[in-house]
Amino acid sequence: MAAPAEDRRADAQRQKALTERLRPIKKELAQVEQRMAALAQERERLEAELLAAPEPAKLAELGKRLKVVEAENGTVEARWLELSEAIEQAQQA
Repeated sequence: MAAPAEDRRADAQRQKALTERLRPIKKELAQVEQRMAALAQERERLEAELLAAPEPAKLAELGKRLKVVEAENGTVEARWLELSEAIEQAQQA
C-alpha cells in the first residue's frame, strides 16, 4: 500500500500534467472568446447601421458584411464548443 505522502505526490503530478495539457487549449479558448465578443460588437454595429436606413448601395454593403460576420461567428462558436468539450473530457479522464 502506498504511503499518504506518495499518494499526494502522485496526485500533484497528475494535476500538473493535466494543467500542462490544458494550457494551450485554455489559451486558444480565451482567444476564441475574444473573437466572439468582437464579432458580436461588429454585428451590433452593422445592425444599428442597417436600421438607420442608408441608401441602397450602403444597405447592400452592410448586408453582405453582416452575412460574413454571422458566418465567421458560426465557425468560431463551433470551435469554442470543441475546445470546451476537450477541456471537459480531459478533466473527467
